[in-house]
Amino acid sequence: MTFFFSLKDPVIMFRDAFTFELHFRFRQPSTYIYFGILFAIAFLFISVQETFFGPSTGGKVFKNAPDTVANFMLGGSMLAMFITAAVMGTPIYRDDKDGIAPLFYTTPLGKWSYLGGRFAASMLVMWFIMSGLLVGCMLGSVMPWLDPTKYGPFRLEAFVQPLVCFAFTNAFFAGCVFFCGL
Repeated sequence: MTFFFSLKDPVIMFRDAFTFELHFRFRQPSTYIYFGILFAIAFLFISVQETFFGPSTGGKVFKNAPDTVANFMLGGSMLAMFITAAVMGTPIYRDDKDGIAPLFYTTPLGKWSYLGGRFAASMLVMWFIMSGLLVGCMLGSVMPWLDPTKYGPFRLEAFVQPLVCFAFTNAFFAGCVFFCGL
């Protein structure tokens, strides 16, 4: 994918930087490995009935209760900070390491279009990776081997709302810090 440089339209420059980074990230196997790791952790957390790994609810709260899922999403997003650093911290460093950054400074590519496109695409990829927590929890809570007396009814909003409120928000704030290189 090549960049289309135009002094007249920074939206086109943003789009090109965004699509370049997005295509680059989704061609990397690490994106799917990170997704798989978070999926496996979430799946095992919800679907394993032993108390040494799954949620310890004391038997009085369903293992897929909104509070239990929310606490897991919050903890999973903290664990995923390492992944956030790997995904969000590398786009600009990669250009400096490859020696292409000086070339970008000689083109009409705007600073905000370039950085904004890279940031937005990396954040979108990070949110895709974090959705592994959602898919793992949802799939793990409907497995046929589970004891139905320990699991409540399936409620989609109990899984989606903590992902958006906790995991995506934590990824955004940590991503801003790691993207800036602080």
